[in-house]
Amino acid sequence: MADDTATNQLQLTTFHLKLITLIAMLIDHIGWVFVATYSMTAEIMHTVGRLVAPMMAYFLVMGLCHTQNQWAYLGRLLAFAVLSQPIFMAFQYVIGSVDIVTQVLWGNVLFSLAASLAALMIWQMSVPMTLRVLGVLAMAMIAEIGEYGAAMVMWVMVFEIFKHDKLLQLTAYALSVPLAHYLIYGWALTVGLGWMNVGMFFALPLIYYHTGQQGRRLGGRYFFYLFYPIHLLMLVCLAQTV
Repeated sequence: MADDTATNQLQLTTFHLKLITLIAMLIDHIGWVFVATYSMTAEIMHTVGRLVAPMMAYFLVMGLCHTQNQWAYLGRLLAFAVLSQPIFMAFQYVIGSVDIVTQVLWGNVLFSLAASLAALMIWQMSVPMTLRVLGVLAMAMIAEIGEYGAAMVMWVMVFEIFKHDKLLQLTAYALSVPLAHYLIYGWALTVGLGWMNVGMFFALPLIYYHTGQQGRRLGGRYFFYLFYPIHLLMLVCLAQTV
């Protein structure tokens, strides 16, 4: 009977998680471009999209475990961050969410991920704990130039520190969500009803049911990186036709 229960339990591979994450990202960004900001529909779409950033942090930790060259991994992230930035700026202009100065100075989420990866690399160094903590805090400050900022670094550290105990990992993540909301938005409410960040909790069941197996590959090696700027560019172009 126990074997039947284990067999019937939902099992999600990394392929499934990445596919769900990309779909959620697309739903979220379609909402920003084509749906009235303060509508219930937009609130629901953005709530779905809130699972994307923590899942990116989770993928980053998994990726570092499997990479053979940490510096090459960091270089790829930075390269795609730079490649995506002009498109990200155009996207911000289309949705009218920030002023022109902020559009120039505010980095896309890949910059935050790169800073988070650097924090993780510092954390794994064989140096005194004080220096490691200071290094992580410095990367958290640098991450503030991009989307999700210090919250992304926090999630990466949570997933890294508790990676050998899934229950503890998920508990720590759940407890981090209110702090993440504050780090990202301060005390301000988000759009519409202000509860879209509840969607951050949607990452919990995805990670819980993750088997740790790769499963099928989603496109080529760089598909996940390329999807981000390409889908933003497509939405920017579509926005000009409606």
